[in-house]
Amino acid sequence: MRDEQWWRALTSGYVTQWAAMHPQKVDALFYAHSLSEVHALALLLERFCTTPGCKAYLVVSGGGHYPCKEAAAVLKWPKVVCKERRFKIFDLAVGALSGPSHSEVPVLQAVYSSMRGIIRMHNPSVIVAVANVDAKIKDAFRMAADSAINHIAFVLLPRNSISKVLWMATLRPTSLPNWNRMRISGNIITQNRAKSLRRLLASLRNTYYVGDEVPISFNMDSRVDAATLNTVNSFDWPHGGKTLRRRIIQGGLIRTQRAGGQQLRPPRRLTPFSLSMRARRPVFPAKQT
Repeated sequence: MRDEQWWRALTSGYVTQWAAMHPQKVDALFYAHSLSEVHALALLLERFCTTPGCKAYLVVSGGGHYPCKEAAAVLKWPKVVCKERRFKIFDLAVGALSGPSHSEVPVLQAVYSSMRGIIRMHNPSVIVAVANVDAKIKDAFRMAADSAINHIAFVLLPRNSISKVLWMATLRPTSLPNWNRMRISGNIITQNRAKSLRRLLASLRNTYYVGDEVPISFNMDSRVDAATLNTVNSFDWPHGGKTLRRRIIQGGLIRTQRAGGQQLRPPRRLTPFSLSMRARRPVFPAKQT
C-alpha cells in the first residue's frame, strides 16, 4: 500500500527524494487533457516511441476528465500500463481529490504543480499539445516550462497538422528546444496578374504551417490594376498578419520588394526565413508534332 502511494505521488508530479537524486532525460512529453486529444496525438506519439534512441511519455489529465485506462485503449497499450511501475504514462488525476468545481483555478493549479514536478524530474526537450487545448492549460504549461532550468519548447500543433510533422521524432534532442525559434514570412510581389495571384494565394492558404505564425506582405507598384487590388484586399490570411504596400511613384517591383523587406526585418534574436513570391502565368511545354 505504501509503495502504491509512493508511485502514485511520483507519477503525478511529486518530486520524491529518489527522483531528486536520479534525474531523468526524455525527448518529449505529450499532454492530452481530453480523450479526443489522445486520438489526435496518438500517431506522433507512436512515431516518437518507435524511433530508435528516442524517448517520449504521455501525460493525461485523468481524474474526473477521463480514466487513464481509456487513454491506454486508444493507444492500443495494455491497461496495466496505468499501474505498472515504469515511466510511460503519467496520470495527473486532476480533480480526483478536490472533486468537481466550477472554477478554473483548481484545474490550473493541479496541472501546473504536477507538470512542474514532472518537468523537473524528466527534463523534456519539448512539450507537445494540441493547439486548441483549453486556455488555462496553456497558461499552466507555460508557467511550468518557464520554471525549468533548461530551455523547453512548448509546441502547440493544430490537429490537421499533426500527421504532417511525424519527422519531428527524427530531430536531434538538442534541436527540439529550438522548435519555436524559426520564423517564416511571405513577401508577394504582384501588379496585374489577378488570376495567377489567386492561384498562388489558394496554394499558400492550403499549406500546413504546423501552428506557426506566418506574416504575409503584398508589394505592388503604382500601375497595379483594379482586379489585383480587389484580390489582395479581400484575401483573408488566418496564419498571421497581412501588410499591404503600394508605391505611389513608379519604382519597379524589385525596389518595392527591397523597401518592404527592410520594414519587415525581425529582431536579431530570431532566425528569419523570408519567401519572396511573384504571380506568374503558367508555362506549358510545347507539343511535339
